[in-house]
Amino acid sequence: MATKAKSGINIGGGAFVSEREAVLVPSGDGADGGLITLYAHKLGCLQVTEIMGIASARDESWLIPLVAASIQDDDGNQFTVEEIRTLRKEVADPLLSAVLKVNKIASGDGEEKN
Repeated sequence: MATKAKSGINIGGGAFVSEREAVLVPSGDGADGGLITLYAHKLGCLQVTEIMGIASARDESWLIPLVAASIQDDDGNQFTVEEIRTLRKEVADPLLSAVLKVNKIASGDGEEKN
């Protein structure tokens, strides 16, 4: 008897997140002040909920793991949570802003980023 391959639920590609925003950050290599492009990816609703829930249970900030989960380079490589914690301000600030914007999370000033 032939086994039928599971096809999954076809709800259309628009049901899944695929948005990303390019972010230029200082490379940290050499004295030329070069920039590299990283990408802030929009996370799925349940991904964000899971990150926030785990952080809350540990009584930790959810921002660091959110940034670690959202930021990727061209090859899909991501920072670890420890790497995010140790980024210089001039690198961390634009990454955090892009993550908040692409994931439509309030910036802390009372207004939602769009």
